Amino acid sequence: MFKVMIVDDSEICLKTVHNLLNKQLDFPASFSTFLSGREAKERFIFIQPDLVITDIYMPEYNGFELITYIKELTKTPVLALSSGIFDCGNGRGGERGSAESALEQAKEKGADYTLCKADMTNGLAPLVNKIYQQSLVLN
Repeated sequence: MFKVMIVDDSEICLKTVHNLLNKQLDFPASFSTFLSGREAKERFIFIQPDLVITDIYMPEYNGFELITYIKELTKTPVLALSSGIFDCGNGRGGERGSAESALEQAKEKGADYTLCKADMTNGLAPLVNKIYQQSLVLN
């Protein structure tokens, strides 16, 4: 079974990603969901997911830090998601930035794939299906 770790500090986004994948994937998958980047980091080695899908802007331990951590340890593919809303380090959130800029930075940190949250409905499941197919070729 293909193991997918999903990380997002928004419970609504977390459920949306889980539900989209649960309904639209072409293969059996199990899901581990986390509302905190720090908790995902702590559980990563234990779960050994085949794919990590992470939001970028989260409090305490963000997606950039999580991507860096994962890539220092493994070659596990990482799909970074961003809506372009972030807090610029002030802790309050809500300031708008470019999702494309955030996703470009995620690539620089080691994310293998990126997707704007605005494109999730039509783009997420096909991309994860593609990642799964590539994992079959590599293994």
